Amino acid sequence: MIRIKPYKNILSLTLLTVATLFAGTATAKYIPYKGSAAAGEKAIESTEATSKQTIQTIDDKGSAAAAEKAIESTEATPKKSTEVHSAQALEHAKVAATHGKAGHASVLTEHAKVALEHAQAAEQVLEGKPKAHLTEAVTHLNEAIKHGNMDHADVATEHVNEAITHLETAAQATEAQPAEATEKSPEAHSAQALEHATVAVTHGKAGHASVLTEHAKVALEHAQAAEQVLKGEAKAHLAEAITHLNEAIKHGNMDHADVATEHVNEAITHIKASIGE
Repeated sequence: MIRIKPYKNILSLTLLTVATLFAGTATAKYIPYKGSAAAGEKAIESTEATSKQTIQTIDDKGSAAAAEKAIESTEATPKKSTEVHSAQALEHAKVAATHGKAGHASVLTEHAKVALEHAQAAEQVLEGKPKAHLTEAVTHLNEAIKHGNMDHADVATEHVNEAITHLETAAQATEAQPAEATEKSPEAHSAQALEHATVAVTHGKAGHASVLTEHAKVALEHAQAAEQVLKGEAKAHLAEAITHLNEAIKHGNMDHADVATEHVNEAITHIKASIGE
């Protein structure tokens, strides 16, 4: 019995230790492992940042593409405006010559001034022979205006005719790309139709029915030329413009300046709509 006591003491001590460990484990609080979650959160944040950066890059590329298109559009504009300016200069010069032959020095001067503005605008862009001919046209138009202001209709008409010759030569020299010119002609015709319709309204408001009719006829020719090429809404608007121009001409021939002016104004609205104004 004496030998067993030490074993009992050892056994009691061992059981006490095990019980203590078990109690400590049971009462300990559970601490979750945050390592993987934290890494996941960082991964999500990184993905979001990458997405934002990607979106920004796409936006930047989109902006760059838009800018390039804007530059291309700007670069293409001078070529179109040159054709339009040259065509309008020639058109007004011809009208000026017609009035000059009729002895209308003041009206000749009015159209010669408009022709001069368009010729100078085209001259600034063109180069070589076309530019040289436009320079000569500008010189003769200035002389025509000077003599028109002095009521020298005959001398002014001679200078306008010289200007017309140079304007026509300049136009022929710039027709190096016929296909491109064909694409631009609807714009040129629409611009000239609008130009003459605007002048027609000015004369209509002043009671000049006959002059309104003259310009309405020219506007009609250009509107019809543009209508043949265009499609869709642009064509539909030009068809309406043509209807009103025909009415304007009819009432202009009857000396109904006010009614004719109303129809020309309607035509102007549709011409502008056809070119997106």
